Amino acid sequence: MDMPIAQPIASSMPARYLPLPGDRRVAFAAEACIAARSLPSACQRCAQACPAGAVRVGEAGPELVAGCLGCGRCAAACPTGALYLRGFPKDGTLPDGNAPLRIECWKVRASFTGHTALRVPCLGGIGIEQILEWLASAGNRPLHLVDRGWCGQCLAGGSAHPVLPALEEVVRILRACGQDATGRISLVSEPLPMLLMPEAIPEPATQEKIGRRDFFRRFAAEAAGALPAAPRPAAPRPRRGSGFPLPKRERWLAAMESISGETSARLPAAVLPGLTLQKDCDHLGVCAGMCPTGALYAYEDEDHAGIGFEPRDCVACGLCVQACPAQAIEVRPSGAPDQSVAAHTLTRFPLARCGNCLTPFAAARGATLCPACKRSQQMSQNLFGTHIAGAQTRPE
Repeated sequence: MDMPIAQPIASSMPARYLPLPGDRRVAFAAEACIAARSLPSACQRCAQACPAGAVRVGEAGPELVAGCLGCGRCAAACPTGALYLRGFPKDGTLPDGNAPLRIECWKVRASFTGHTALRVPCLGGIGIEQILEWLASAGNRPLHLVDRGWCGQCLAGGSAHPVLPALEEVVRILRACGQDATGRISLVSEPLPMLLMPEAIPEPATQEKIGRRDFFRRFAAEAAGALPAAPRPAAPRPRRGSGFPLPKRERWLAAMESISGETSARLPAAVLPGLTLQKDCDHLGVCAGMCPTGALYAYEDEDHAGIGFEPRDCVACGLCVQACPAQAIEVRPSGAPDQSVAAHTLTRFPLARCGNCLTPFAAARGATLCPACKRSQQMSQNLFGTHIAGAQTRPE
């Protein structure tokens, strides 16, 4: 039997995470979950990524049902980092040496991987931010993701290797930064006989090296988990500047700054989501109110009001597109070359007083009625074919 290998893999969960009921390997941070902070339909990426159908998303966020494989595909798909799986690193710490860095899955016995390899539960559970952290720490050392030819028969795998989407996105990001990915990162095929593949991903306890402090921290967490779980409180809706936690984006930005040698405000727009508001925008503010991360926000000064955008907080969830009554929003995987990656205004409308109720409002496209009066007018027209302007008594 292979002995656990000392390696820089996290054996304890980050402090902000709590284990999900049903499986001690998976942990969750409700304050970072889009579904928990808005609607279950707002984000289903973890459930869609699970190869076993073991994740469902409810009012309080993701829930585990029977059949979790421990592969981490749900956490890799989570756009904010609200999910964490034991066994995956929390940073880019690497083993010493100059040899190529090899990443292997736990199903491959340590006698085949060697003592310098980084071993994770499943290569499909490696997030883009994790690969970027490794590249930032590796310098000139090549990064080899080792394919043993087992994924097609693995319950957590599939016909295509599950790490390919993340690998392709990392290559795109490097090219957008003007860097050549050739030789820096690759999926290396080194097949092993299928008869050597275990059916299940090994349990973390057999793979991780646990220090004394981590042992007692884990013991306390698991003892607490044996008690009846208290209902998860509803996470508060975010507001601009409220500090919506984005653990995955924080790691991503830090790695990108290290790789590119630039601050996050000077990264190329192609590496961050892009968003535009069309001329049909009526400044109803629904998009900013529904944005789960606060990337879209309403602003107002003395004479103008509008919508602002912080690309570094956008996870391209598309909730703003669904919410906009005018269908005036377009979200793209990457920004236009001339788009700022710093916070900037998308719209700026003069403040005016409603011609009906005298309430101040942002007069988008030369509007003379505030949104509430405009809706009332349209409803009146639809019902009676009449205009509401002048039908209400104006305040003195």
